[in-house]
Amino acid sequence: MRAYTPEHKVHYIENPISIPNRTEIKKDSNCLLTIGRLVEQKNHVELIDAFSIFQNTEKSWKLRIIGEGPYKKTLQEKISRSGISDKIGLPGLKKDVYAEYDNAEIFVLTSKFEGTPNTLLEAIAHGVPCIVADCLPGALEYIEHNVSGFVYPSGRPEILSKLLTELAQSTDLKRKFAQNAKLKISHLSIE
Repeated sequence: MRAYTPEHKVHYIENPISIPNRTEIKKDSNCLLTIGRLVEQKNHVELIDAFSIFQNTEKSWKLRIIGEGPYKKTLQEKISRSGISDKIGLPGLKKDVYAEYDNAEIFVLTSKFEGTPNTLLEAIAHGVPCIVADCLPGALEYIEHNVSGFVYPSGRPEILSKLLTELAQSTDLKRKFAQNAKLKISHLSIE
């Protein structure tokens, strides 16, 4: 931008988000959520692997993967082979994505790379505690391990599964993460 205009005229403005004005923390929906295009980059396969391990102890939970894309058939085949296909939903695109956040108890972002993920910011805005991969610098601006969410090492679904279990079993931890993460996004409100 310096080639086009003086630096004092350039201001960086992050993507604004709509932050619902509510104070309650998530209900007991037993729903894990991820939202993103169905492409290899989003690494939904790793989430399905972690969820399969997680299901060994947390059988009442379900996973919803919202999105469309060329990787859908691969994911459907993976889900069919998982032995828990009744627990994993792949419903495609949703017009009311905010309702998905409102029904979720935990949001997970397993992407191999991202900028600043809007879906993560929206999940935080809706009070959903989050778990993110450690390879996502944009996400790590908002999720600090064990403070405002969990950060797991990408490529380690067994560790992701352990963190899912820990978060699923602790209302206090969910509340802490949701509140602390929401503080980190207050400057992103549209106002």
